Amino acid sequence: MSRLDELARTLIRTTRVGALGTLTAEGAPFVSMVPVLALPAELGGEHIGPSWLIHVSALAAHARQMLAEPRISLLLMAPDHTEAEPLALQRLTLQGRAIVLPPESATARQARALYLQAFTQAELTVQLPDFHFVQLQMHEARHVAGFGAARTLDADRLATLLG
Repeated sequence: MSRLDELARTLIRTTRVGALGTLTAEGAPFVSMVPVLALPAELGGEHIGPSWLIHVSALAAHARQMLAEPRISLLLMAPDHTEAEPLALQRLTLQGRAIVLPPESATARQARALYLQAFTQAELTVQLPDFHFVQLQMHEARHVAGFGAARTLDADRLATLLG
């Protein structure tokens, strides 16, 4: 695996919070902070491709927006340090679509278990009826590992990095 692939894989595995971009009814961009979890390629006995999981309330603006328009973007970014050059921070901008998981599906049950392993404090919210698991299925990403180190990753490459 290349140095850039290792950097991207580490970013994917260690980032727990992302910036989710959705579209309003008027087509304006809208960005929210969401806890995120990279998913394995197989979930509930089904191949899902490169995906991330979020858990959202139906009351949230971004949840309503994803239902109306499933095209989304997700930004994962390395932590900022006061001594670091902000433009040199590693980041991964993902493009994809949101899929609300049917609550009683095998995929949703497995997603719930994985989510609670990563976010133990979510035990209360996973029991609330207005919260749903949403799979963010990605088809492309732009990885910036620092100055002069940027590349586009297709779904197959993302799947390998999630490996």
